[in-house]
Amino acid sequence: MEIKTDTKSKIMYAAIKLFPELGYENTSMRRIAEEVGITKPALYYYYQNKDELFQSIVEFGNNFSRQKLLQIRDKKMPIEEKLKELVWIKFSFMQENEEVRRFSGWLTTDGMKYLMKYDLNQEIKSQTNLLYEIIEKAKENGELRTDLNAEAFIFLLYGAANIYIRRSHHFGEETINQEKIKILIDTLMRSSKNN
Repeated sequence: MEIKTDTKSKIMYAAIKLFPELGYENTSMRRIAEEVGITKPALYYYYQNKDELFQSIVEFGNNFSRQKLLQIRDKKMPIEEKLKELVWIKFSFMQENEEVRRFSGWLTTDGMKYLMKYDLNQEIKSQTNLLYEIIEKAKENGELRTDLNAEAFIFLLYGAANIYIRRSHHFGEETINQEKIKILIDTLMRSSKNN
């Protein structure tokens, strides 16, 4: 994921860094402004409050994921390659940026109570529907078994990838990489492929 350098993006990035470091309640708008190098009134020009800032971070992440899913859906490549790319894109940006990795880990633990304030059902459905489209197209093309349960396949795919992320965040283990993704997708495909 590319970190932009405009002021609004710098504010979001500062919050991504500070929320896990200080905790949501202890991260003040003044502290975020100091981190960015702007005044508190200037910060309020971009975000009215901390909740709005947090929501913009969540929306940014959701938009990023949705756009990548759309790109993968429309590519002309075998289903295995689409799935490998999907997992890599969805999770690799955490390896590329330590603050984003910590923020993502924080969201699954202490940050979850703040994340739960927002109705994410529509966004989750939207992203899941895109993945369903990818799987259904592969079934139509004969790449996957026609009796494959797409919902179970999605749960297995995301569940396995999320375990790598949690193990990395909580236990300091090496997170997901290209070789682990290949093993994951190859394993899933053995029982899902139309032979």
